[in-house]
This record gives sequence, C-alpha cells and structure tokens, in this order.
Amino acid sequence: MSYTFSLGHLTALGCPPPQLVQIAAECGYEFASIRPVYFGLPGEPNYELAKNPQMLKDTKKALSDTGIKIHDIELFRIAADRDVRDYEAAMAVGAEIGAKNAICSIWDDDLGRAASQFTLLVELADKYGININLEFPTWASVWDMKGALSFLHSQSKKNIGLLVDTLHFHRSKIELNELDSVPPAYINFVHLCDAPGEIPDRSNKEALIQTGRDARLYCISARAELT
Repeated sequence: MSYTFSLGHLTALGCPPPQLVQIAAECGYEFASIRPVYFGLPGEPNYELAKNPQMLKDTKKALSDTGIKIHDIELFRIAADRDVRDYEAAMAVGAEIGAKNAICSIWDDDLGRAASQFTLLVELADKYGININLEFPTWASVWDMKGALSFLHSQSKKNIGLLVDTLHFHRSKIELNELDSVPPAYINFVHLCDAPGEIPDRSNKEALIQTGRDARLYCISARAELT
C-alpha cells in the first residue's frame, strides 16, 4: 500500500503559503495544506489569499515551479458569531489552487444551530468540488468521534468526511475497533503526529490547547514505516 503526505500549515505557520510550498517540495512531500481563512486572533498571520492577489500569484507560481499540489484548506470554523456563507471567498480561492478538501470543526454549544450551519457549509463546498472533513478537537463543542459522526450522518450530500487526528483520537479515548463503525467513504485523510502520552482532563482546556497547538511531535518512525 502506498501513501502520500501533505505538509500541514500549522507545522510551519510562520511561513506564508508560497514559502510553505517550497519547504514541502524540499522535504519530499507531495502536497501542502494551507490556511486561507483568517480570524484575526492575537499573533495569527494573515494568509487570506482571496484578499491578497500578490500572495495568491506567488502561491500559484510556487505550485507550478515545484509540482506540489494543495491537499486541503482550513479552518472553516462553525461558531456562534460566524455565518459560514462568509467563507465563500476562501472556499473559491481554495478550489482555484486545486484543493479538494477543507477542514471544519464545531465551536458552537448550540448544536442545533451548529448543525444548520454545517449543512450550509457542506452545500457551499459542494459548489466548488470540495469535501468538508469534520475534525473533533478535544476542547471544541463537538469533541469526540461519536458527536462528529452524528453531524455527518445527517447530511444528504456526499462531499463529507471524518478527519481523524491521532492526537484527538487518543485523547478522546477511542478504541481502534470503534473505527469499524465509520463508513470507509468518510475517511479522506488523517492527521499524523506524536505527542506526550498523558491525557489532561477535559476540564483543563488550557493543557489540551497547549499540546494541540504547541507540543506536537514529529512522526519520524511512522513515516519510515509507511514508506
């Protein structure tokens, strides 16, 4: 069995998309994953390609020069203060540079409202030939595989998927055999990383966030085995 690998933007978030693409090529990746959605968080770099024509042009050139392709775009966050229709420009520019997948997570505790927004997001992505892959960070409103699957099962369109991140999978205390209940068509890709084995209590949100964003480890041995 063969595998392809994409360099996630969070691995080198300080690098704008054109530079990330170059790094992916130099490191032997086949794909790069970028973040064209900007939230204006403290210290967050702005890679909003839809509003930065020069960066978009440079990204396209880097892709052409290296042969790297864009695997996925992120983060299409569902939250109480967000209307997913505002994501259309980011979705359109993602499709323009070849992305076939987008990452979504749910941060609205009103799950009924979140479900409606998720359906709108899936419909929006379908216009651009993009799959919406629902992730379940352990500090989000939808924080385990069961909750994520309930959102996916409610959809009539097929451009959906379950994003299994090995860190969140471990910290949700999911057993491997539970994956047997996941329709194979839902698995478009996975996020691979290593991390400390200790699982903070879910009430300790700061510890969960700190590891998820700042303390992941490289899967050097895993890559060697998969190739």
